[in-house]
Amino acid sequence: MKKVDDIIFKNKQKRVMKNISKKEGKRMTLIELNNIIDQKIYDDEEKIVITFFEMIVKENLSMEDLGGVEHLIMQRLKNLGYTVYKTGESYAYKGNVLEVQTSELLVAIKRK
Repeated sequence: MKKVDDIIFKNKQKRVMKNISKKEGKRMTLIELNNIIDQKIYDDEEKIVITFFEMIVKENLSMEDLGGVEHLIMQRLKNLGYTVYKTGESYAYKGNVLEVQTSELLVAIKRK
């Protein structure tokens, strides 16, 4: 049984993703975006780092599209129990105070 939050989130994603396209005209689907997030969680469940390079170069998104994608990633990670930090923000991780670097779009830390 799906949670109500998941259903609402997916409906919002569909509306926002209609306007998000890759530079070459191919749209990034929600499945592709979710696969990126899922792979990051699989790689390291405690700390997720999404870089500008990954989104702009590897995924071929334009800077205009990045804001919408960033919002969707942040929302999904928050729904999954992460605290999300954007470029320039400080966060605590394993006893250290770190800052989200300018090359990083966001960092998400799993809440305990």
